Amino acid sequence: MTPTARTLKVLRDGGCYATHEETWDHYRKRRRDLLGFIDILCLSGPYTVGIQATTSGNVSARVKKICNERAKPARAWLEAGNIIEVWGWKKYAKPINGKWWRPRIVPVTRFDLGLGHSMVNAKLIDRDLRVVMVLAAGGVKDPEKLASAAKLHPEKNAGAVDFCRRLLADIDETVDTKYKVFCENCQRWLTCVPCVDCNKGKNLPLRFQVRGPEWEKDKKRIDAAKKAKKV
Repeated sequence: MTPTARTLKVLRDGGCYATHEETWDHYRKRRRDLLGFIDILCLSGPYTVGIQATTSGNVSARVKKICNERAKPARAWLEAGNIIEVWGWKKYAKPINGKWWRPRIVPVTRFDLGLGHSMVNAKLIDRDLRVVMVLAAGGVKDPEKLASAAKLHPEKNAGAVDFCRRLLADIDETVDTKYKVFCENCQRWLTCVPCVDCNKGKNLPLRFQVRGPEWEKDKKRIDAAKKAKKV
């Protein structure tokens, strides 16, 4: 199964409307993506997501291509209030929830494309989504309640309930982190979140810390980059 097929299956199984936008150019004898970077178009509640599907090892190259070669249409896509994601698929040594193949999802943000340093104005984290995320993290598991509290008008828009349902599923699904993070509930180091024992098993609130030698290495690189920009 191709990365595109895997992505379409996950999205459609989650209740989203997703279409394959890659076409064949008979004149140039090659495949073409929508706007040059979108394999899949996904309608998820109030959001339209353009997705580039690939393997895990090619994620960085795809993000770089979007930010450089396809920067103009990508900026226009984000300015219109849409979302860009790169899904990189990999078969892991151990299954999680019975799944050997899992995607690494990397968003291409306004910051990546030079549209401003403040992500507060991006559609990705607008007011409605912030309300849904905070309530979901606080333990509200009813998608109708989430949609209602976020003023998404579920009585008029059934898609809002589906969007909240998908967001809850995304939050509940275990995903791998770059390096180990510390769970304050069970006092253990984890390589994936949320914690299977605390957050999923005992339904405890999310409580994590990002610290340790791997973070210290990243912190030095971040500080060096900040210093270089000031100079």
